[in-house]
Amino acid sequence: MLLRMLWRSAFRHKLRTGLTLVGITIAILAFGMLRTVIDAWYAGVEASSSTRLVTRNAVSLVFSLPLFYRERIRQVEGVTRVSYGNWFGGYYIEPAGGASGADKSR
Repeated sequence: MLLRMLWRSAFRHKLRTGLTLVGITIAILAFGMLRTVIDAWYAGVEASSSTRLVTRNAVSLVFSLPLFYRERIRQVEGVTRVSYGNWFGGYYIEPAGGASGADKSR
């Protein structure tokens, strides 16, 4: 009896029913997409070694550590390798020849 009443009531106001179903669908899709983004964000961390240590400049990610820190870090007990990475590899101002700097007249 309760199910019959719910079924009749649901289709009495078709616009309300449709909007409710659209809202529920959007909520489920948004949750799935957010979970996907979060899982993708942490995938690199989970795939890396647990003994890996990343250091960065205290001011900002865009400022690299001074190169002389490389030797100081290498001298720490237990460190086997030290590598260097650059966070930003783009152009602030596009060069005269285009983004790649290649001569287009060739």
